[in-house]
Amino acid sequence: LIYENSFKYMLEINPLIGLGLKPLIPDLAGRYPIGSHSTPLGYVIKNGLLGGGIIIITYLIILLKYFQYIFELVFTDRKLNPQYLYLFSSFISLLVASFFEDLDAFEILPFYFGILLWQFYRQKEYENT
Repeated sequence: LIYENSFKYMLEINPLIGLGLKPLIPDLAGRYPIGSHSTPLGYVIKNGLLGGGIIIITYLIILLKYFQYIFELVFTDRKLNPQYLYLFSSFISLLVASFFEDLDAFEILPFYFGILLWQFYRQKEYENT
């Protein structure tokens, strides 16, 4: 109900560039802000079809690169880097989870996202030494 009403409201107000924020509209979705519980939908609501489309395309590109990497590991002679596979798989898990949670909410998901980014950048430091 939240997703459907949020999307309809954004289309009525400003479909191209969105609402710019997620207002609380009791008549639309009860006591929840519109676009709640989905990071990609939140981007679409706040940034319209233009900005939201860019985010959705980015999600798809990342997912395709992940599947390409897995395909290469299974069907070619690409060497397995366990740490890279762990980090990439964790990142994909967070992307999938973001469909059902807001990354900008005060929840455990942003915490995991921060830890993952920290591990990723620490890996680069170790590779450069």
